[in-house]
Amino acid sequence: EAEVKLPKLQQRAEVAESKAAAMQKDLQEARHCLALCQQQVSQMSADVASTGNALREAQQRVAAAESERDQACTTLMVAQKGLEEMTEQYMAAKKDLVNTAKQLAAMAKDHNKALDKLSGNDDALSSAQLQMRNMQAALAASVQEANECQQRLKEYERGWPQMQEELQALSGSVAQLGRQVDGKKALLAAIARLSQKGGQKQQGTASAQDESSALAYYKAALNDRTLRLKICDTPLALCGSVLAGIADSKQLESLVLDIDTSKEAVWEKAGLRAACLAAALGLNSSLQSLELTGWTWDELGNGCAAPFLTLGSSSGPRSLTMVTVDTKLFDVDSAAVLKDLLQRGLVELKKPSGQGVLRLYCDSENLDEWYGHMIKDAAAPGSQQQGPQPGRITADGSAPADGPSLSTHSMATSTISTASTAIYANPSSPGQLLVHEVSMSININSITEVSSVDSDLSNESLESHHMVVVMAVLLTCPHLKRLSLDGNKIGDLGAEILSLGLSSNGSLRELSLARNSIRAAGARKLGQGLAASGHLRRLDVSSQRFDGMGPQGAEALASSLRHVSSLEELQAGGNHMGPLGASALVSLLRSLPPAAALKRLGAPTNDFDSASTKALKAAAAERGVVINL
Repeated sequence: EAEVKLPKLQQRAEVAESKAAAMQKDLQEARHCLALCQQQVSQMSADVASTGNALREAQQRVAAAESERDQACTTLMVAQKGLEEMTEQYMAAKKDLVNTAKQLAAMAKDHNKALDKLSGNDDALSSAQLQMRNMQAALAASVQEANECQQRLKEYERGWPQMQEELQALSGSVAQLGRQVDGKKALLAAIARLSQKGGQKQQGTASAQDESSALAYYKAALNDRTLRLKICDTPLALCGSVLAGIADSKQLESLVLDIDTSKEAVWEKAGLRAACLAAALGLNSSLQSLELTGWTWDELGNGCAAPFLTLGSSSGPRSLTMVTVDTKLFDVDSAAVLKDLLQRGLVELKKPSGQGVLRLYCDSENLDEWYGHMIKDAAAPGSQQQGPQPGRITADGSAPADGPSLSTHSMATSTISTASTAIYANPSSPGQLLVHEVSMSININSITEVSSVDSDLSNESLESHHMVVVMAVLLTCPHLKRLSLDGNKIGDLGAEILSLGLSSNGSLRELSLARNSIRAAGARKLGQGLAASGHLRRLDVSSQRFDGMGPQGAEALASSLRHVSSLEELQAGGNHMGPLGASALVSLLRSLPPAAALKRLGAPTNDFDSASTKALKAAAAERGVVINL
């Protein structure tokens, strides 16, 4: 029986041991969890202590500010009290002088009476003489007292200019503070009135709640270091509080503004918001970084960039080191303002080296990267010089067959990562850069001299507002020789912005704008820009979408191109010019000066009739121009 029970007991012992081991393992896990909980409790205690320290520091700063305010008030009260005491002393001295004068008049009257008595009564002569001597003594004492009063009055008069200067200084300080307060109140009142203009005025509003909201907006703008503001979403009646807080802030370092005018039914209100905000930023002395973003339903920007551009100039806040502006905020007028500021040297574009303040950016990654490369090259020493072997850089990183290299005079070896274009040194031909497709590294060092650059921005879905970037490159990068913008949708307004850069560019030799929806108005502005430049050799404006440039566009372009004697080739096919457009081209060919360089003219698919075709061929033959119809 013992032998039978022994295995069972051993089995029970093994089960008990396994349960004990499991319980030991659970105990260890429980101890580990307890240790983790203790660590979390310690971390939370440290966080609570840190928060308490931050709260105490904030309370100390508030107490220090209140103490400074009380000291300033006490100083002002002491100065006012001293001024009142000096005024009282001056009035007392003046009153004493008046009393002395009255006493002298009374004594003179008594003296006359005594003389009358002396002439009528010899017996009273001696007494009268005695009285007279007494009166003379009193008179001398009065005169001496009057002299002393006059001396004190002169001392007061000598001290009065200084007191007046102090009073004027105090009055000027008080007046300046009053003007600042009145200006802010006026700004708040003006914006509040504009917020109600054109709509129904709300009756029965709670003024106390409005004042509380205005104060909350003011404090938020005053105390934050980093502020993100949707200016068109902010209630117009409270914009004044935000602007006043931004102008007064000594802590604001970074400001991001979203100027989305698509939500504003009345554009003038959005313009007023932008103008007032730019003025407030001009008064701020602590802002270091400003970023402006926007949105527009149109292909052209909303034009709100203009008042902010001068913030990146020498007249802007000295603390401001970067102003980043979205191209969606540019229209033709604001682009013209940017051109004027760049040409006058009042604004400098931000370079990769850190020089400059104004940075343009857009929603096209390829265009944005191209712009960065061009600005970097523009800052390189010797970028004004030209070399004999041009290269080519495309927006998508592909290398065209006719020019796969970018010639430079000297290079070193380094690596720069890129997302859309890869450029690396050619080991078989030192001094050349090979361009390949995306997601590669740029093995490029210091480009000391860039001879020329060909840029291909075709089929990038670029719109009118994107041409602000191209305009800036044309104004600042003299080594750009060839530019292709085929297959985009820049339209007439984009062509007008582009003409702003072309009119002041003397280096571009070839420009291709095929399939860009440019019509007569855009062709007119484009021609004016090219005529002002006078250096272009090849122009392609063929196959404009929809109805093309039409006869009016052909006439406008032809009338301007007759002044571009350097033009060697013009491609204008597929623009539905008709007989009137053919007549304009004939006039262009026959009006060119003898020194004109035009050699090739392409104008197929333009709805020319047989007479127009015959006239064009005859005019081309007269000038020795190869024509393609």
